[in-house]
Amino acid sequence: MLVRLTGVGKFYGARQVLADVSVAVHAGDKIGAVGPNGCGKSTLLRMLAGQLEPDQGRRETARDTVVGYLGQSVGFEPHEMAMQVHAFLRQAIEPVEAMAAELRELEQAMADPAVHGDEARLAAVMDRYSRLSTRFEQAGGYEAPARLRAAAFGLGFREDDLARPVGTLSGGQRVRLALARLLLSAPDVLLLDEPTNHLDTAATEWLESFLRQLKQAVVIVSHDRWFLDAVTTRTWDVEGGRVHEYPAHYTRAMELKVEQLERRRKEYERQQEEIQRLEEFVRRYRAGVKARQARGRAKLLARMERVEVPASGPRGPRVTLAAGGRTGREVVRIAGVVKRFGDRTVLDGVSLTVQRGQRIGVIGANGSGKTTLLKLIAGRLAPDEGWVIPGEGVRIGYFAQGQEDLDPERTVLDHLLMVQRLSPEEARRHLARFLFQGDEVLAPVGRLSGGERARVALARLILMQPNLLLLDEPTNHLDIAARTALEAALSDYDGTLIVVSHDRYFLDTVCGSLWVVEGGKVSAFDGTYAEYAAQRQAEQAAVGAKGAQGERDGKPDSRTAAVQSGRPGSGAGAPARRPDRSQAAAARRLASQIAAVEADIAHWEEEKQRWEAALADPELYADGERARQAVQAHRAACETLESLLEQWERLLQQQEQLQTQARAPLQEQAPR
Repeated sequence: MLVRLTGVGKFYGARQVLADVSVAVHAGDKIGAVGPNGCGKSTLLRMLAGQLEPDQGRRETARDTVVGYLGQSVGFEPHEMAMQVHAFLRQAIEPVEAMAAELRELEQAMADPAVHGDEARLAAVMDRYSRLSTRFEQAGGYEAPARLRAAAFGLGFREDDLARPVGTLSGGQRVRLALARLLLSAPDVLLLDEPTNHLDTAATEWLESFLRQLKQAVVIVSHDRWFLDAVTTRTWDVEGGRVHEYPAHYTRAMELKVEQLERRRKEYERQQEEIQRLEEFVRRYRAGVKARQARGRAKLLARMERVEVPASGPRGPRVTLAAGGRTGREVVRIAGVVKRFGDRTVLDGVSLTVQRGQRIGVIGANGSGKTTLLKLIAGRLAPDEGWVIPGEGVRIGYFAQGQEDLDPERTVLDHLLMVQRLSPEEARRHLARFLFQGDEVLAPVGRLSGGERARVALARLILMQPNLLLLDEPTNHLDIAARTALEAALSDYDGTLIVVSHDRYFLDTVCGSLWVVEGGKVSAFDGTYAEYAAQRQAEQAAVGAKGAQGERDGKPDSRTAAVQSGRPGSGAGAPARRPDRSQAAAARRLASQIAAVEADIAHWEEEKQRWEAALADPELYADGERARQAVQAHRAACETLESLLEQWERLLQQQEQLQTQARAPLQEQAPR
């Protein structure tokens, strides 16, 4: 155990956020903390970090355990704001740099003739050097400068950013900088509150890869389901002031939760039936010949530990999207569009067509021009060159990333009454579907949280009944229940959808095609996000394998060999005359496939090790682009290896099933 909370409770005023919570973090744990907004996840993380004292219970840490914490917002001291980015990050590796300096001093001492002449002094210096060298190697001292640059580039900083003062960075860049320093400091327990909020997809994928390989314990609060599934192996479900733990990543944990709720529901129903039976017995025989038995049943009822009614889980908004009117087949045509901001060309010669009913996800790095593209389609920006031509009957609904259309002085109710002629009662009923109740509708929008503002914007948008929806980061600030509700609504929406998002789970659920914005250009991909990710992974893996291709020239490709060896003359291609021959052919095919996959696994393990060795070379990071390609190739090798291992396990299961089927007839024919 590294850090533990036992029986903790926390109040904010009269409201109890957490009640009698006991959790523990052990070495190597990868834990995801999930739950609705306001349920106490951040409070739990701050108590684990020792930044917030519990009102009840206690916090314990193992001796010498270092706990690192990153909140959703970060603060910097005045002297830190004046530091360059590189100098700020170097603070995290100062302990190993101090060890390196001492090692150099000890080396000079060992070369000093005066020390050589003093046997006892020389022995002491050599002993200190030996012990310090071991500590230095264990701390990754030789790779520390390389790790610094890898973390900076992996989280989206460029070479020229390293010389910038911290004070010139945006808020999102500062959060990324604080995250990079925390990762470099390598605490025993890493506590991260919404770490992907300010990351683009490439940086999020780098962080996934980093955390998966990390030996230290990690606890992550996040609404990013793809990220949680990629990194975590345990889940804390925070709900109703309690924490329920599941030994699985998010998706599997929610399946286990549903199964658990179903078992509890059945248990509750069985107990209710038993209670009714006992109560009926007591009522009928209280004063009769069976009065003594009735009193016994009454005592049994009084002592019975009641099963609580199972909770149905967090409630999301009830969203229904209707498209108002039918558009023509061509919804939008974008022809030769160029958009500049000052000297910077954000979009350069973009030509695209949107057809009725398309569901397009827009992806790309931060600052690549995704929001600009959406604003051009919405008519909120004019192109410097080219045209954006809406089709016939198009009614646009635009969801701005920062909810800039909302007036902070006006109330929630006002914003609906401004959009459509509704009575206050009708507007209140509509807002209730978005979880605004009673006097909450009278609150000025400026006082609302980010998630509440997003719900107001969605409520307004739905009243407009657009047939072309343009959504810019609609899941920002929404909890998982709200995201799931929005996904369901968009899946049923029969209009045309274009959505900018970094939420890969959301994109994969909702969108059937993608626009990839990069270098001022926009390329179209016909397929889901998962298909796009798989294709990109294969391309990166091919780049990574290119260097090793020379060693494999002349050898038959293992996958081709598997196909050839699986097709003997009387094998799978020929009609099966007897079941045993068919089973034998299937067994040969499976054995060949398993051998091929095992060969591929061995190859990709070598590739992974090769890229790890490359990443440990400090000279690699002299070229930022080369370093980024190496990081991507290493990640691709890890992902390919993981996919191959899953395939290998499936093939082994199939082989076991086939062997069981082959044994069955023999068992039936055996003498009895």
